[in-house]
Amino acid sequence: MFSLVLKMIPISVVEPIDVLKAATSVNADIFLLENVGKIKTEFLADIIVIEGDSTVNN
Repeated sequence: MFSLVLKMIPISVVEPIDVLKAATSVNADIFLLENVGKIKTEFLADIIVIEGDSTVNN
């Protein structure tokens, strides 16, 4: 989902942190979802960790 959002929104216009918020916490708030959308204690999350800069195509 994140990669699709990045492809749809020009990086030069939107900061990467705003793209992450749009794909996570903003949607959780819009749909009134509790315990998702943020990395916090007691919240549900699927997290991946990558090495390098995900905003650069390699």
